[in-house]
Amino acid sequence: MSLEAQKQIEQMKDFILAEAKDKANDIQKKGEEEFSIEVYRLITEQKEKVRQTYEKKTKQIETQYAIARSMAINKQRLEKIKARQEVMHKVSNDAQVDIVKELAKSDTSKKFITQLLLQGMLMLLENEVVVRCRQSDKGLVEGCLKDASDQYAALIKKETGATKASAPGTGGWQGQLQLRMLVIIFPKTAPLAWAV
Repeated sequence: MSLEAQKQIEQMKDFILAEAKDKANDIQKKGEEEFSIEVYRLITEQKEKVRQTYEKKTKQIETQYAIARSMAINKQRLEKIKARQEVMHKVSNDAQVDIVKELAKSDTSKKFITQLLLQGMLMLLENEVVVRCRQSDKGLVEGCLKDASDQYAALIKKETGATKASAPGTGGWQGQLQLRMLVIIFPKTAPLAWAV
């Protein structure tokens, strides 16, 4: 073989090796790119899974916290209601005891019954009312009827200008319109404080 042929063979060999190296480099680059893409895809996938798991756990914790908070608030509210009811029962019982003591005094009980009768008449605003009471209180109530009736008439006259009809058997009021208007206006504009 001649030197020229040997040289050509070497050149062809170098060319083929260079081409093979280029191809190998291209294949390696492509493999590395595909590897990088696959690694990136897997990392992204795993990140998303971790994020979803984190969000799910966060929501569970928030839900549990909200439930616990709601239960604590409800428990506190129920305890507050219970405490309030206990205080109200105590106040009610104490007030009953005090009222019974006060009503044992005849002057206080007479004033109290008179005010109750007056309040009832003002709530009804009728020409005639029927009063019912216990048999044991009958004498006391009968003793208060005139005072309550007089106070009722005076209050109606003061608020409306209406007066009792003077004709016997009429059982009504002169100025009936003002009296009926009192039904609408009185509770809103002139509440009475009932003192015993």
